Amino acid sequence: MISVGSLVDIADMLGVSRPADGVPLDDPQWRAIMAVLRAKLNVPRLASCFKIRYDSGLQRRWSGR
Repeated sequence: MISVGSLVDIADMLGVSRPADGVPLDDPQWRAIMAVLRAKLNVPRLASCFKIRYDSGLQRRWSGR
């Protein structure tokens, strides 16, 4: 389980294309990058927690793998 920040850092370290800054966390590109990294790192599972905080103060949280 890694944070979104770590996901971005690892993608950058490995030279893997990642979603551009500002791409919403619920965009399918995030799941795609996780699949690429999982294969590149040769690990059986890779998961990340995503969170969106709305102006109203509500939060939406979910995990992706």
